[in-house]
Amino acid sequence: MLELYILITIFFTIFLFNNYIKGLSLYISLNLFFLSTMVILNIPGFPLFTLKRLLFIIVIIRYVIFLQKNRSFTQNKLRNFFLMREIKLIIVCMSLLMFITPMPIEEQIKGYFSSVLELFILIILIWHSFRTEEEIFSAFKLLFFSFFILCIYGIYNKLTGSNPYIEYFRSQAIEMEKTSIIALIYTERTSIFGRFQSFMYHPISYGGYLAMIFPYLLIFYLNTSNKFRRSFYSILLVILMVNVIFTNSRSAIIFLGISTFSIFAFISKNTRRIIISIFVIVIVMLIFSSMTPILKDYSSIIKHSFIFWEDVEQSIMRGSSLESRWEQIYNALLLFKEHPILGNGFGKTKQLIDHTAIHRSIGGAESYWITLMIDFGIIGVVLYILFFFKILKFTFYHKKNNIKNDIANGLMKATFFMTLGYLVFISATGELQTFSFFCILTALSTKYYFISNQKTKLDGEHEL
Repeated sequence: MLELYILITIFFTIFLFNNYIKGLSLYISLNLFFLSTMVILNIPGFPLFTLKRLLFIIVIIRYVIFLQKNRSFTQNKLRNFFLMREIKLIIVCMSLLMFITPMPIEEQIKGYFSSVLELFILIILIWHSFRTEEEIFSAFKLLFFSFFILCIYGIYNKLTGSNPYIEYFRSQAIEMEKTSIIALIYTERTSIFGRFQSFMYHPISYGGYLAMIFPYLLIFYLNTSNKFRRSFYSILLVILMVNVIFTNSRSAIIFLGISTFSIFAFISKNTRRIIISIFVIVIVMLIFSSMTPILKDYSSIIKHSFIFWEDVEQSIMRGSSLESRWEQIYNALLLFKEHPILGNGFGKTKQLIDHTAIHRSIGGAESYWITLMIDFGIIGVVLYILFFFKILKFTFYHKKNNIKNDIANGLMKATFFMTLGYLVFISATGELQTFSFFCILTALSTKYYFISNQKTKLDGEHEL
């Protein structure tokens, strides 16, 4: 296994150093396929040294070289990043909280690196590195192709009743954290088995990723005249919807609805007819699958994806009941009351999930706000509310700049409604390793808009 990781690392390093921007785009897409069980080194007391983390370090090194070659480009561009103040505030506050909160600092370091430092450095890096609309468009194209692979593999899993990729890496997982191992044993989890999962560690996480990319794919579909690309986007739109529905995740389906159908208010009647037609085709396909004997197993997935008010205990595909959700919130509030301002420290929620014998059950902490309350207290909750509010504010007021680029305006609308949908998703389900991809899409789309805005200002000055 180590040999394969070395080959991937060598190939990626050569590609990245040959062309930094294309290499960065490749890194963004590769993250969709890498699992937390791809461990190169596991030193007790230190963050797991995974393949993803190794490639990230290589990207950082290449980024530093990029900065050295573009010194005049550095300072001003970072100042223009609209989330820079919020990110600095989160990094500084979270760094201080590690030394104040009751959790041992060596246990908090793991969460700090993966949940804060690596994540926000990557966002800054993406915003700062991409300099043209064409570069960002290429990154989106590679993402769309990657999602095409994810969706086809998801369909393959269901048709064959197997997931060789997940099974293989589960067998390679040695001395991993309990939550990572359990998530991969999909054949032993009644809540996972029978649902589209693709290369992701959990079907709900997969559904969240699909719902996030869907509005961006729709924007590019609406704004392309290339027949081949338009055909590809339309096919991908359909299979994305199929994959979301068959993840059997109610929160992902609601997320998809909020982030996608809200932009109907901004598109023409003809375009609405096209999208509605695609939606109707998908529904007809699903009804047909539920009525066909050879595909009868799908009918229970469709039923329990939408009819969520029925008794979950009667379903093979069980989810959390409303009662268990209230129990999680109640117990989370008890823990929150112990350290309401600063929280209990990084990784406290994960510790509670791993140790099922704990006297206060928070289940799987199926709300991101439960994790924030327990781990970071009021400070953490406020910091992340400010972060999301800044994104919503920036994307909502984009019309004031009067940009004529339809893709740029569309990406802002997509990001605004995607953020609203994402807030519902993480509130109902939890973060489930989706936050990094949310931030990546936000950075790419807002940077595209920023570049278009700068072009508009320059064109206006030339006309004067």
